[in-house]
Amino acid sequence: GLALEWNRKPGDAKASYYAAIEADPDLTKVWDRLNKLRVTADTLLPLSQKILAKKPGNPTATMWAAFFLNQEKKFEDALNLGLKSLKVYREHGGVYQQTFIAANSLLRADPATAVAAFKLIHECYPWYPDAANNVGLFYRDRGSYSESLKWYLLAMERAPNSQDILNDTAPIYLFHTT
Repeated sequence: GLALEWNRKPGDAKASYYAAIEADPDLTKVWDRLNKLRVTADTLLPLSQKILAKKPGNPTATMWAAFFLNQEKKFEDALNLGLKSLKVYREHGGVYQQTFIAANSLLRADPATAVAAFKLIHECYPWYPDAANNVGLFYRDRGSYSESLKWYLLAMERAPNSQDILNDTAPIYLFHTT
């Protein structure tokens, strides 16, 4: 595909990339090349869904499907897809990122779903503090300070030098729980 692209044959390059993805959907560079060639979600979302029909939960196909679903503001679909994959492929940063974006986007419209998702994201991907911190923010905004502090402290364990998390945690600790 890359050779065809260099020879200014983007149509042939795309066909070659599609075949490569179908053969091995985890070839992330191929997905990146198609994205750079401005292949639209109209093409790549069905391709990722086709791969997911053959290989449910495939992390790379999930990441791209969730990416396009997030772009189309289909956050619940992106969230459900991402959570299923995270349960199996816990170390895939792209799936984590797209799932987190979907949960974050649902926070105002459906806070209960978003918080449940953040808790599951934290369980599946505990080494990053963002999901735990967002759960802490949720409980803080509802006046559940003890529960908020519990989640903030989990976030602090993951990122003890984070000024943002420290600024969220300290007032709860100092003024609401001691």
